[in-house]
Amino acid sequence: MIDTQNSDTSSSKKVIRFHQFIHVEKGKVNSAVIDLLKGNVYHVENHIIKKLEEHRYDEITQFLNDARDENLLIEVNENTWIPRDDFGIEPLLDLSGNEEPLYLELHVDEKINLSLLLEKFKKRNIAKIIYYSTQIPPEITQPERIVLKEKNHSTCYTITTVVGNFSRIDQSFYSFNLKHNSCWGQKIAFSSEGKIKPCIYSHISIMDFNPDVLDFDIDTVISLLQKYWDISKNKVEKCKDCEFRYICFDCREIPFEQYRNIFAPNPLCKYDPDKGSWE
Repeated sequence: MIDTQNSDTSSSKKVIRFHQFIHVEKGKVNSAVIDLLKGNVYHVENHIIKKLEEHRYDEITQFLNDARDENLLIEVNENTWIPRDDFGIEPLLDLSGNEEPLYLELHVDEKINLSLLLEKFKKRNIAKIIYYSTQIPPEITQPERIVLKEKNHSTCYTITTVVGNFSRIDQSFYSFNLKHNSCWGQKIAFSSEGKIKPCIYSHISIMDFNPDVLDFDIDTVISLLQKYWDISKNKVEKCKDCEFRYICFDCREIPFEQYRNIFAPNPLCKYDPDKGSWE
């Protein structure tokens, strides 16, 4: 049990804080208390978070009991520093002090010459290759690098519908979303029509290319796509004020289709951050 009355000296006074794996994202009315250790998210009113920060414990006893049950809190001396991880807010550095290499995700229509594409990107770091086909071409020597997928834009509508039932929060997903768009970030899509896009389903095209010879410069493509990769929720209308902005999936193509505005709010989101309530 935490003794909230012990205040002999400022150096020995005990205070209650969230443990170091908790990140609190504040919205206009409520906060999302994100436990990156267990992958859970809790919805807490801002005034309760404020009282916790101001050590007004006798006014939030029910919250303290609930938070203890979920192992969210620790008791420390008031002047104790709790180490925190920046979770990728600053560029990651390798052992030599250089920024870690950019890892790309390639989305490829089946009519694209996959062997030629892999050859073109052989000196790049590829995290994943999504190939929209039913089978991998027999000439591919490393098929384990490729994920086969059926082209179906309706699945994007399903995972972009936000109704409050969040799945387990993955630390890498959260960290990525702090700076990038959860869907478009570091993705390059090659359509069979010879269009390079931020997404295979997108109506936005940043460059035309010849699918037979792949006549494009990779650095130029990356430069043109960067502004789409970096549309984090901090730049999206409504979302930038929402406490859930870093933990829900964001398909920019859906609002773009409806509003012709890549910064428009997600029309499938049922949360109102101004009121702090769900529809």
